[in-house]
Amino acid sequence: MLSSSRLEAILQFDTCTIANAIEHFKVRLRNEGFTRPGLRCVTKGATHLLGYTRSVDFGQPAEIFGLQVRAGDLLYADCHGVVSIPLDIAPELPEVPARIRSKEQRIVQVCLSPGFSTEKLFARNPE
Repeated sequence: MLSSSRLEAILQFDTCTIANAIEHFKVRLRNEGFTRPGLRCVTKGATHLLGYTRSVDFGQPAEIFGLQVRAGDLLYADCHGVVSIPLDIAPELPEVPARIRSKEQRIVQVCLSPGFSTEKLFARNPE
C-alpha cells in the first residue's frame, strides 16, 4: 500500500515528469501507460473527475484515450493527461525526478557557460 506521504511526494510533479520517471524503472515500453492527447484534468486538487461517461462492466479492464485501465490501478491526472503508475514502483518514484533534474541542470550549466562547445558538453555527458 502506498503511504499518504509517498502519494503527496508524487503529487508534487506533473504527469510528464512522472511518465519520464517511470521510464527509469524499465517496467514497460516507453509508449505505454499514458493517455493520448485529449483527456485532461484541469481542476487542481480534484479527487475525482466528472464528465461524459460510458458504462462498461464493473471491475473489467477498459481503454480510455488509449490507456488500458484495470481495477486497482493508480492513475495520476493533470492538464497534460493521465498516466498509470505501476504500484510496485510507486513508493520509489518521487526520488527519480530529483535525480533527473540534477542531471539536466548540469547539462544546462555547461550549455550556458562561457566558451560552450559540443565537445565540452559531450565530455561531461558521454551518454
